[in-house]
Amino acid sequence: MISPSLFGCASTEESDDVACIALNAVAVQLAANSEWDKALSAWRKLLTQQRSNLGSVHENVATTLNNIGVALCMLEDMSAIEAEMSFEEALWIMRSIHGDGDETRNVEHNLSLLQHNEEVKQGLKPGGEIMTTFISSLTDA
Repeated sequence: MISPSLFGCASTEESDDVACIALNAVAVQLAANSEWDKALSAWRKLLTQQRSNLGSVHENVATTLNNIGVALCMLEDMSAIEAEMSFEEALWIMRSIHGDGDETRNVEHNLSLLQHNEEVKQGLKPGGEIMTTFISSLTDA
């Protein structure tokens, strides 16, 4: 399920925040259209802007990291290691901010699906689950 997440960079410059909100909206729309490579590119650009404006430990940064992990999982030539690292960083940030709240559980769910599907690919577990896409939806904090 794809849920649009409209959030910005919360910088002191209103134009920066509007640009971040617009960039995220574009990425969410690209993901909704299954244009995962383009969505990934937009989220990576957004992440750079957010880290510059918000620092590395902010829920919007975590949301973007989660969305990057989802996009990586949806690409045919995906990097499981990169997706896992993205989910793990998002999870650490969410736990730091929200403990075991819903936002944290959403990222945990995506990480566990990735790990399960990788174990199936490697023959360590029978069967497999289709990676469900859950793009976090958070608002400005």
